[in-house]
Amino acid sequence: MGFGSLLILSVLFAAQPQQSLSPPSAETVLGIPDELLGRLNEQVIDAGSSADARLDLLASFIFSADGLAFEYSNASTTTVAQTYANRHGNCLAFTLLFLALADKAGIEAVPREVFVPASWIQDGQTLFETGHVNVLVETELRRAVVDFEPNPILSRRLSRARRGVVISLDRALAHFYNNRAAEILAGEGPRAASDALAWSETALELAPDFTPALNNRGVIEHRLGHGQTAQDYFEAALARDSRNASTLFNLLQLRLERGQIDEAERIIARLEELPPDDPYFSWSMGRNYESLGQLGLARRHYRQALIDHPDNERFAQDFARINKSTTDRALSGAPFDFEGSKRESFSKALN
Repeated sequence: MGFGSLLILSVLFAAQPQQSLSPPSAETVLGIPDELLGRLNEQVIDAGSSADARLDLLASFIFSADGLAFEYSNASTTTVAQTYANRHGNCLAFTLLFLALADKAGIEAVPREVFVPASWIQDGQTLFETGHVNVLVETELRRAVVDFEPNPILSRRLSRARRGVVISLDRALAHFYNNRAAEILAGEGPRAASDALAWSETALELAPDFTPALNNRGVIEHRLGHGQTAQDYFEAALARDSRNASTLFNLLQLRLERGQIDEAERIIARLEELPPDDPYFSWSMGRNYESLGQLGLARRHYRQALIDHPDNERFAQDFARINKSTTDRALSGAPFDFEGSKRESFSKALN
């Protein structure tokens, strides 16, 4: 294919590899350290006469300087105890921390998955599709969303009722185990895939229909050399979300490796129907068109990725390389990529 395979994992914004310990129990994930529980009792539970008052006190306790002084970071996924020790974390770490503390404080709180455009970050030979979660709380006086997003304008948008759906605590925990599986896999050590497997199994035990976990399990099986099992998981994920770009790209990679060009072409046609919401989407399309020898289409998608993210060195290198390839091809008198040309015109007519 000319370059190494790049598989896409689904996470809630975390890309740093974790040490590959065995998965802890759900009780351990949500367990509140004694020190934190003591502070919660003093500053929130004993100080608030109602759930509504305790909600304000809890928010202040988490973020204020005389409380936890919690800050956002693009960090690895952590348990409640680890998050407390770190005093920082991603949206999932915050959500689990808030849910655990709210439960102790007698505040009704449930997790939400938030609908956001596909967004990917790269770490080594892995792309991570990132998502977002927040918390819906209800008291006798209020129904509100608590969102941990440092940008206040974006946070208000993500907190709107239509932007999210309430999920079970089991599904929120499935996010945790799925994230950790992805983080372990990103370490790319000799046992990364086998170590990640147990975390993936726990995620799917908690939420068997969880598309990101099905996708990630497919990536793990692919890394383990179990091609057919990987395909089964990718197809199971697509049966639940037929427009999931990450899974489509992963299945496409598998088809290309097997030389199943007709099937690969059909997957690319499905991908072309998706909105290019992220420069990594366009870049991934370029890589796959290049694999198929359709250089005109590859060049168009690389160019779009570079327009959307002009400072990305990889995008610039790939666009320069494909530019040179198409120029050399034209100068040599090699046949033009007619199929790519027709597809490009058709795609442009739709845009």
